[in-house]
Amino acid sequence: MTVYQGGSPNAYGAIQGASSAINGVITGAIFAGAIVLVFTRVRSGPPMLRQPGHWILFILAVQYLIYLPVIAWMLLVNYFKMFESSITFVYCSNFVFLPIAYSLAARSQHTRRWRVLFFVLAVVTLAQGLSFVAMMWSFDLPGFRASMSWITVSAEVSAWGSRLLAVVILATSFVELAAGDRRDWLHWTGIVTFVAITVAALLWTMGSWFFR
Repeated sequence: MTVYQGGSPNAYGAIQGASSAINGVITGAIFAGAIVLVFTRVRSGPPMLRQPGHWILFILAVQYLIYLPVIAWMLLVNYFKMFESSITFVYCSNFVFLPIAYSLAARSQHTRRWRVLFFVLAVVTLAQGLSFVAMMWSFDLPGFRASMSWITVSAEVSAWGSRLLAVVILATSFVELAAGDRRDWLHWTGIVTFVAITVAALLWTMGSWFFR
């Protein structure tokens, strides 16, 4: 995929396009999987969130339900006027929702490895939310430039923590598979979409580093 700007290939635009395409596939997979998860469990009767990937899939679906309508409204009404308030709403909602959701997921797990992974996810998402709130509050402070340094560092650390967690979660699932612990396809949908989100975000970040 190549995006042209001014008649010449634009590598940054191409990476943005690839990231957006991945995100489109991810969004469809998340909502399709979540719908199947809900209807299957309602019909068959067992607990809806039985496996770790079920929790991830359900949490991602709720997270996307929070921010997709806000982003759509922002784009349709007034992009520049709505941008700051919309992004603030999205991040603050995730800041409240994600740590609580991952904490509940940790409590429901029967194996120590998944309890630890979900607990760390709760801590990382809490750190990301705190970094964003601190950044927004710092805009009006006299020492904004000084405060931005540690805020930026903490945001980068939590972002790389999320990427490392995605690798660990995928590796844990494959270790379980090799050990004969079978999971259903909805579990794997949750795991793969979680990892794919990280890959798409990393592509976007790498594009801004090397090609912008």
